[in-house]
Amino acid sequence: MLRKKKFLFYLMAISFILTIWALPSNANYYDGKTITILMGGNAGSGLDLNCRFFVEHWEKKFPGKTKLIVKNMPGAGGAKALNYLYEKGRPDGMVIYYGIWNPMGIVTGQPGLRYKIAELKSVGAANGYFVSLVRSDVSATPADIITAEGLKVGGINPTLGMDNVSQMSLDMLGTKFRYVSGYRGMPKVKVALLSGEVNFATTGYAGYRNFFKDTSIKSGKLIMPWHHPSFDKDGNPIKSNVFPGVKPFVEVYEELKGEKPSGPLFEAYKYVTNLNFKMINNVIAPPKIPAEALADLRKTFKATYEDSNFQEDWEKRYGVRFLWIDGETGQKLFADHKQISPEAVEVLKKYKMKGIR
Repeated sequence: MLRKKKFLFYLMAISFILTIWALPSNANYYDGKTITILMGGNAGSGLDLNCRFFVEHWEKKFPGKTKLIVKNMPGAGGAKALNYLYEKGRPDGMVIYYGIWNPMGIVTGQPGLRYKIAELKSVGAANGYFVSLVRSDVSATPADIITAEGLKVGGINPTLGMDNVSQMSLDMLGTKFRYVSGYRGMPKVKVALLSGEVNFATTGYAGYRNFFKDTSIKSGKLIMPWHHPSFDKDGNPIKSNVFPGVKPFVEVYEELKGEKPSGPLFEAYKYVTNLNFKMINNVIAPPKIPAEALADLRKTFKATYEDSNFQEDWEKRYGVRFLWIDGETGQKLFADHKQISPEAVEVLKKYKMKGIR
């Protein structure tokens, strides 16, 4: 009788365990905890607005009571925050990053980039859309830019992608210009453009929509000569209607020059648009984050951008849906960031050293 009772007890225990295993797991590493998100840009910038809007939706995807707070840590195009995350970030995953990274600076050996991007963990990312702007009193059409006099290109940092494509596109056309860097964010570039301190710049979609679309572009004070899309696997620009009526730079170049762009300068241009612009809105975790924490971050990040309500809210706010990638895809792009020819690297080095010219 005793043996029978023991047998029934063990049978019930095994059955209970199997039942628990079979239940769907809603376990959350972050339940009851607060995640600090280092925003690698200035408060009020286009990227900062993107971050805060996404985080508002992302927080709702964590089971239990998880709180997300955003802390701005601008500096060196995101490098200040990424260096901190890489060197001092808590390994428990309670501090993560939102912002850009600098593949151009990494492959050219830019001082101050102490983080190893392949060791950091991609949670996921979204692409960016970029368009160039020029004052209409300097150029009324893209063709006018080739012979424009006194062209001054405003920028933030000579290793930032949008500063690079501003200069690269003009150099491919053979336009003479002076590059002035050091503006602290797109709001400052806007002031410089409208005052005439500079007369050409490139901005991301958030900057375009928040600072230019319904004001200086609508009034005709600024025009958009071309935009800078990423390229598909066959080398063709990925078409979009984000900037209505505005052609990609490669098409403008072909119309003006009668041939397609080529050579190391064009390879460097494609490197920037393909790698940097595909991963503008990055969420990045520290190198030694626990696997369970990284899995929860990636799962909830993906659930956020796949949510139809989020997509509708994002489009309502920004007028366009971004292209999002998951953490596994982002990690592969991190690993492949050095796939660029030595000749194209030399091109990037020249732009890195310009600053003010």
